[in-house]
Formats: sequence, C-alpha cells, structure tokens
Amino acid sequence: MNVVASFAKEHNRIAISLIIILSTLLSTFAFVAGMIWSMMNYSLSKYLIVVVSIVMLFSAFYYYKYSLGYFQKKIAIFILYQGTIILFFNGGFEQMQNAETPINTKKSPVLLASIAHPILQDTPFLRKILKKHKKSIRIIIQKIASKKWGIFGRTLLMILVLIVLAGLGILLAMLSCSLLCAGYGVASVAVLLGGAGLITWLGIIIIKAIWKKYRKPKVISQNIQ
Repeated sequence: MNVVASFAKEHNRIAISLIIILSTLLSTFAFVAGMIWSMMNYSLSKYLIVVVSIVMLFSAFYYYKYSLGYFQKKIAIFILYQGTIILFFNGGFEQMQNAETPINTKKSPVLLASIAHPILQDTPFLRKILKKHKKSIRIIIQKIASKKWGIFGRTLLMILVLIVLAGLGILLAMLSCSLLCAGYGVASVAVLLGGAGLITWLGIIIIKAIWKKYRKPKVISQNIQ
C-alpha cells in the first residue's frame, strides 16, 4: 500500500486517470449486475442497496473523520461516489421492472419513452415544488455551502451533487438500454461507457472544487524567540 501511495503522489495524473477508468468499469458492472440481479431475484437487489448504503456511509465517515494519505482519500471518494451510483442504478432498474407500459422492441422513439415514463411521470409535480420553494432551497444551499456548517455542510452539498449526477446516470442507463433493445449494440455500449466516464469526471471535478473552496486554511505555528 505504501508503494501504491508513493506512486500516486508522484504521478498524480496517472492516478486520477486510473480512478476514472476503474469508476467507469464499476459503473458498467453496476448497470449489468443490477439488471441481472433484478431479473433473477428481486429481493437480492434490495439487499444489495442496503449493503451499498452501509459501505457508502462508512466510507464518508472514514474519509471525514480520520486523516488519511493521498491514495486512501481517493479510494474513499471512489467508494462513496460509486456507492451512490450503484444505489440509484438499482433504483432505476426497480422502476423499470415495475413499469406498467410494455416495452416496444421496434426501432422507434416510443421505446425510449416507454422506459423513461416511470421515472419522468412525476416531473410536473417536482417542477411545481422547485418553483414554489426556489428561494428556500437557494437559502438552504447557501447555508450548507457556508463555512459555519463546516464538514457537515460540505458533506451534504457533496451528497446533493452526487444525487443529481446519479439521476443523470439513470437517464443515460435507460437510453443505453433502449438502444440495446432496439438493436444498436455498439451505440448502447458507447453511451454506457462514455456516459459513466463523463459523470465520473464531472463528479470528481465538482467534489474537488467543493473541498478546495471551503477547506479551512492550515495554521502554521512559528516559534518567535
């Protein structure tokens, strides 16, 4: 572990690239495994969500509570982010499995609409809530982002970003599934891998920006004789 940590410190770009690649592969695994497990055993998917939630919370606690090395911090962020992605991917598959609208296997836009309907059907309701409480939500976000909230506020802000990115990941996963069912296998894999990599890249950049912006400055004590 010390050898890997020293390598990550010396080759920062290579380490970040490896993390993005691993994140993309794990997102792909979550996509396929979530679908297979939902088809084979519905209760198993629920147990997986519980296990992932525990791992995600433990990683958050482990990252914010203790002072870790460079590579350990990256691993903690990686598990936290991918735990959220797996959680929402399985939620998306659960919605797709409970869809009452039959999936059309013909090559037409109706296929994507039939898959997206279970998740997007509550959009007007959510839009009304956001429009009504727009000012309150903005004030809450500003309070979360303030320095007075400290680590707890930054954690909530990071989780909010992860939820938004995970929702985008669900839509990309649904689009990839629709392309696969329509017979466009290459396009489906391209959307899945490219979308997972893009979301991971955005998540790393945004989370890194949050911690850089609100990180408390280090106090250097000097002995004055």
